[in-house]
Amino acid sequence: MAFDKFIEFSQPVTVKSASGMETTTFQKLDIPSYGELVTKPGGEKNEGKQLVASRQDTFRIRYRADINETFIMEVLGTKYDIYWIEPENRRAYIQITATRKDNDR
Repeated sequence: MAFDKFIEFSQPVTVKSASGMETTTFQKLDIPSYGELVTKPGGEKNEGKQLVASRQDTFRIRYRADINETFIMEVLGTKYDIYWIEPENRRAYIQITATRKDNDR
């Protein structure tokens, strides 16, 4: 296993303005990790009459209990939405399945 990718995690933060409008932004957390990437083939689909290419990648990192599916992660400047987190090997590692889109953020 080569844990050679630097991964940063961000959590959603919802702020309500004085007029009552809610805005969600992402705040970087101070929990950097290193992991390895297993790339899977991607595909294209139509979202709102727009062709969007997406790809699911799986990352393996050392086990952490403080990460969940509402977070996003950034690897080498590319942002991913976390889709699935699965512990493996008696919680020595976790596998994170994340989705990347070509026109996202």
